[in-house]
Amino acid sequence: MYYGFFVCFCYSKEGIQSHKRVNKLQKEGILTTAYVDIAFGGGRMGSSFVYYYFYDLNNRLVGKKNKWAEKYRGNKVQGKLLKDIKKGDKIQIKYLKDEPSICQIVGNRGTYYNSNNIFRFFTIMWLIIFAIMFSQIVKIVEVVSLYKYGIATKGIMLLKKIKMTGVDISYQFTDNRGKVHVSKEKFRRVEIANDLVEGATVTVFYKKDNPAKSAIFIYRDRK
Repeated sequence: MYYGFFVCFCYSKEGIQSHKRVNKLQKEGILTTAYVDIAFGGGRMGSSFVYYYFYDLNNRLVGKKNKWAEKYRGNKVQGKLLKDIKKGDKIQIKYLKDEPSICQIVGNRGTYYNSNNIFRFFTIMWLIIFAIMFSQIVKIVEVVSLYKYGIATKGIMLLKKIKMTGVDISYQFTDNRGKVHVSKEKFRRVEIANDLVEGATVTVFYKKDNPAKSAIFIYRDRK
C-alpha cells in the first residue's frame, strides 16, 4: 500500500512540475529553430516521439548528445505528417533562456516529456522494486534469526484476514516474564496460512531481549 502511495506521489508531483514548465515555456519561452534527428509514431496508445536538437542564444548545442525525446500528441508536426518528417528537417520550438534543456515543440498539445523523464520513470520503478525486494530479504533474515536464536513458546491465533495483497494474521503469546504480547504478521502468499484458524494453538518464536519482535512458526508440508 505504501509503495502505491509513493508511486502516486511521484507521478502527481511530476505532473504538477510538468504543467508549470509548459506554462512557463508559453509565457517566457524563446522561439528558435530546431533540427529533427528522428521522428516516429504508432506506438502503444498512439504515442509519437520527436528527437531534435538546437542552438541556444549563446550558440551552444542543446540536445544532440542527450537526444531530447518529446512525446507528441497528434500525427502532424506543424502541418507536416509525422511519417513524412526526415532527419534534418526544421521545426519551431520554445526553450527557457536560463535552462535551455526545458523546451517544447510549438503546437504540441502533449505533456512535456524528454529523455530525462524516461530516465526518471525507470529510476523510480527500479527503486520501488529494490525497496520491495530489500524489505522481503530483511524480513526473511529476521525470521530465520528468530527460528535459530529466539525463544519458542505457544500462542493463540486471534485473527486471519485475507486481502488482495496477501493475508494478515494476529496472534497472542506470553513471554518468559509473564507479559502478554499481541503481534501481527503479513504473508504475501495466502496458501501459506491455509492451516491457520482463529483460536488455534500456534508456535511462536520471539527475541529474548525484545519480545515485541516475534514470528509465528508455520509448518510447510512438502509432500
